[in-house]
Amino acid sequence: MARIMRTEILKKLSEQTKSAKAIIAASAGCGIAAKCEEAGGADLIVLEAAGYYRMAGHGSLGASYSFKNANSLLLKMAEEMIDVVKHTPVIAGVMGADPLINLDSHLERLVKLGFSGILNSPSVADYELMDSDDLESIGLGFSTELELIEKAAALGLFTIGSCRNAQQAKAMAERGANMIIARMGLTAEGFTGSRNPKSLDECVSCTQMIADAVKSISQNILVVCNGGPLVDVATIQHVLDNTKGVSGFFGGSAIERIPVEKAITQTAREFKATRLKAT
Repeated sequence: MARIMRTEILKKLSEQTKSAKAIIAASAGCGIAAKCEEAGGADLIVLEAAGYYRMAGHGSLGASYSFKNANSLLLKMAEEMIDVVKHTPVIAGVMGADPLINLDSHLERLVKLGFSGILNSPSVADYELMDSDDLESIGLGFSTELELIEKAAALGLFTIGSCRNAQQAKAMAERGANMIIARMGLTAEGFTGSRNPKSLDECVSCTQMIADAVKSISQNILVVCNGGPLVDVATIQHVLDNTKGVSGFFGGSAIERIPVEKAITQTAREFKATRLKAT
């Protein structure tokens, strides 16, 4: 897969929003998911450790723990998957707080592999129970992800910042993010979904606050919604219809995990209904 330049990506996405077409970014945890997403017209395909855990049958938050090194896992995924995508920009999920990598060298390696952009994933924002000041004091805080966005932008990569609140989103916008994902938490439904997601009304309010913070920095930065109860076209459309400045959706579980769960379960059930010929 050849790298697609940031200017080309921005031009295409801008033209799309002007024609009232939503931007769809899709996470892919395995090659067949990436192929299907491209065939379905996804605008961006994201390879990230969260997708690996998700499509391995575990919760995507597993990527935030030290079961495997998320950045090393991303490189392994790239070797197996990046070439199955033929013409869609591929985005790399990078854990900026990883103390075991040289961030500059890692970004250069991603460029050589053909990635067109980066996303801060996994994010330290997932560690909600940990004191953010403590994380910053030991060099593992959200500021490492701001540095990631800044360095990637300097390399000409398309930059996506995943954020849980307006403060994080504004900081990402100030550092050069081209797109902000307004994260509403772990996606609901299915085998590994959240059992206590935000309400749709809460998502509308939170997403709007993030969008307002981003647009206060630049009207050109794209904002997409994600997570929580946003699991299908109806819920996503509700957020798009009731917010201003939100241009689309980033789907992980909603695009790859939940559809696979439903399709394979139903198919297995149908096969199981077959009967042997009576003797």
